[in-house]
Amino acid sequence: MKNVFIIAGETSGDLHGSGLVRELRNIDCQIKIWGIGGEKMRAAGMETEYDISQMAFLGFSEVIRHLPFIWQVLHHIKRLLREQRPDLVILIDYPGFNLRIAAFVHHLGLKVLYYISPQVWAWGKNRVKKIARFVDRMAVIFKFEEDFYRNHNVPVTFVGHPLLDSLQIRPTKNEFYEKYHLTAGAPVMALLPGSRIQEIHRLLPDMVEIAGQFKWKVPEIRLCVSISENVPAAIYDKILQDMEITRVPETYPLMAYSSLMLVASGTATVEGTIVGTPFVVVYKVSPFSYWLAKKLIKVDYIAMANIIAGQLVVPEFIQDDFCPEKVLPVLLKLQQNEQERKKMASGFNLIRKRLGSKGSAKRVAELAFSMMREND
Repeated sequence: MKNVFIIAGETSGDLHGSGLVRELRNIDCQIKIWGIGGEKMRAAGMETEYDISQMAFLGFSEVIRHLPFIWQVLHHIKRLLREQRPDLVILIDYPGFNLRIAAFVHHLGLKVLYYISPQVWAWGKNRVKKIARFVDRMAVIFKFEEDFYRNHNVPVTFVGHPLLDSLQIRPTKNEFYEKYHLTAGAPVMALLPGSRIQEIHRLLPDMVEIAGQFKWKVPEIRLCVSISENVPAAIYDKILQDMEITRVPETYPLMAYSSLMLVASGTATVEGTIVGTPFVVVYKVSPFSYWLAKKLIKVDYIAMANIIAGQLVVPEFIQDDFCPEKVLPVLLKLQQNEQERKKMASGFNLIRKRLGSKGSAKRVAELAFSMMREND
């Protein structure tokens, strides 16, 4: 029986990992799949040693604060890998932890497949040497990453973006409006503050303030916030208080049926381009994390949507720029100016073309079995 160990440390990794788990099981229903993941990966048939809710930390300072727990998990996972020696270890993004595991697994003489590349092209080009030493193959979801790794002599396969398969819009718009008691025909602004507790604390209060000021200008707008199952309701309660903001756990239909979005930088910027609803990007971390990031990050944009496009398709408001005075005029222009919306839609089309084709998880699963057959 084949034995595959997978590590996904964040919500997006759980989503993409769940598709991979299903495809691995479609090929071999007897396969043992275990590791670190979340509810979606468990539902697909994976056994988890730790849950992603225990592993998702935001920013450098937050990671430092949780180092004792991280080291505890690291040592425990190393012991399990040494004892059980899986046929293949699949690492999904989460570079600070996963690259340490890759080095350990390599020294054990086991094979490593890295699915969804760390953004080493942005902030850690020195880590490419580690990847070349410790990773047997990269399975990347952006075409430009394939070129990057080939230029650094790293075995790589472009598999396409998994969101092209997993992003499905249900229910219908009428059903959605009825379910969340939204006035038929009323425009909706969606707030997407992320899925980690630290992000909610740091981003949602400013998002709410901006949305409140927007509603003064556009009274007919309905405000909705995307909520995460990994964040306790009490955290939303404290921030939203008695404001008229509808909480929606169904992110994709919320994106699809909104007329405008305020989105935290991250996976949601790619999701937004696939859905096609106009949005602006915001983000903020601790002052120390921002200072350190400025020293390390060597890209022109922070939003993955803009990085893929190679140009500013969606406006970005980072750190001190994330304030009503700067964000509100841009939101109003996007809501009211059809030419601005069409211009953004054209940029979205460019990005979607660069995401590849459907079937990412299936291609990674086939790649995984190909690597395991080399062991036979």
